[in-house]
Amino acid sequence: MAGVRAAAAHPESDFIVSTFMERVYGSRVATLFTALVLWTAFGSVFALLLGYSRIPYAAAVDGTFFKSFARVHPTKHFPTSRSW
Repeated sequence: MAGVRAAAAHPESDFIVSTFMERVYGSRVATLFTALVLWTAFGSVFALLLGYSRIPYAAAVDGTFFKSFARVHPTKHFPTSRSW
């Protein structure tokens, strides 16, 4: 029931986890936890960008996508084509 009361006490809050951490551990821990959540979110976005950039390359190597996407750098051997 404590979780229900905390949500009812802050119906306008968009930062439910930060509010919970602040109530349980204090404002410093809530700030640290919020920063860690943001760090994880940005890391996830960058990981997706790096991972999805390999999909057109792999499809082009298999022959199911445009052949220009199968080009690799002559000395570094990474995909060099762009999608824009």
